[in-house]
This record gives sequence, C-alpha cells and structure tokens, in this order.
Amino acid sequence: SHLFKNKIISKDVIVLIGYILNNSGTKEDDDTIQELKTYTLLILEQVCKNTKVTLNFSKIIVDHILPALVSKIQDSDNETKLLCLKALTDLITKYLRDDKIYDADGTQETTKKINEVILKRLFPHYGSILSDDGYLPQFGLKLLCAIVETNSAFVTILKKLKLVDIMMEYFSEDHPRFNGHLIKIVCGIVESKELKLEDLQEYNLVSRLNKVLSGVIDNESQNYLDPLLDIVYELLHYIAETMREPDTDVAQSTFKGLVNENFEMC
Repeated sequence: SHLFKNKIISKDVIVLIGYILNNSGTKEDDDTIQELKTYTLLILEQVCKNTKVTLNFSKIIVDHILPALVSKIQDSDNETKLLCLKALTDLITKYLRDDKIYDADGTQETTKKINEVILKRLFPHYGSILSDDGYLPQFGLKLLCAIVETNSAFVTILKKLKLVDIMMEYFSEDHPRFNGHLIKIVCGIVESKELKLEDLQEYNLVSRLNKVLSGVIDNESQNYLDPLLDIVYELLHYIAETMREPDTDVAQSTFKGLVNENFEMC
C-alpha cells in the first residue's frame, strides 16, 4: 500500500538502492548478486509509482539513483536495461514537470544535476537506446519527448549528437518507431527554432510531414492528427518570422512545399 511505502522508504533506503545498483551488474557477479540487483530494481519500480515519495526525496534520488540508473542502461542484461530505463523515464519525467524541482533557466541545484545526468551521462548513449531491437526505444522516445518539451535548449545537443537525424528517420507512418511521442519531439524541434529552415529542408521535413499527414487522414488516425497539425502551425509561424529577413527564398520554398507538395486538404 502507499501508506506502507511511505513509512519504509527513507533517505538511507534510497542511498542503499543507489549503492546496490552502482556495485552490481557485472558479468563476474554470482547469481546471488544478480538476484539482489533484480529485486532492488523491482523495489525501485514500486517507489517510482509513488509520487509523494519521489517528490519528497527528489534531491536524494537525483544524487544517488539517476546516475546509477544511467550506468545500468549499458548493462549487458536486457531485463536490467529495460527496468532501469523505465525507472529513469518515470523519475525524470516527473521532475521535469515540477517547477519546484526543475526550471529551464537552471537556477535550482536539482536542475543543474538533472541536466548533467541528461547531457553527460544519458545523451552520449541515446543512439544505442533508440536503435535497440527491444522495448528500449519506446521508453527512450517517451523520455526524450518530456526533455524536449520542457527545455528546448536540448535540441542543439540532439543535433550535435546526430539524434535529430534518427528522429527524422523515424518520422514516417510505416516506421515501427513512429508514435505520438515522436510527433511531439519533431514538433518541439521545429518550435525551438534551434534548427534553421535550411536544416529542416535538408531533413526533407515538409515532404515527410505531408506524407505522414496524408496517411493519417486516410487511416483516420485521430490521435495523431492534432499533434501533426501543431507541427504545421509551428512551421508556418517559423516561415512567417523568416519572411522578415532579407533572403526569403528558403522560407518561400518551404511554404510552397507545405501547401502544395503531396498535401490535399480535401
């Protein structure tokens, strides 16, 4: 029960969970240690479901649990990878959406530490997470969606790490990784304006968007339609801003492609 969890979870318990995760999981571990690690992750999974606990102990969790989870995502054991990424997704998503814990300006200490975990520990391995054959990409996209929606400054880092390339590759209705989180990530990339219109043209975003919209309309996939139209809105807004600049060729060609190329409203 929640009452039971609230009473048994303390600062020392959270520190212990982090210690066990940091000191287990190697190939040399015997079955007992491996079993301890598995049970520890299952306990952490329950902790993640208790919002009161995760918020009350946010500073300790950020210090001791988040770094340990990221290190275990590189574990050779697929079950461990999945459990760790799922827990990491649950925790970071909650923290990013709580302005008492995270602010995009980076003034709070927890914000700085979360950013450090994301930038220095998590993002360098994100390509392998998104290209995994199992369920890792599902949680990877969910987490990345929360990150981009909360702090658009991360988009520049995504570009440097070639993660935007992966997002655009997945941005196709028939791609197995295509989902609602991916659509919101692409929308966040456009909205951030961290990429120039020229960059978006190089990714063939307008052509991809038109094809996805056409397929979604044909298949009556209503859940996808609204977030896709958000991308259209952000693109039009971006184009309108760019039209004020001396060189409007890219903006004009992007607008024409958005309106005309393979896109029928009726």
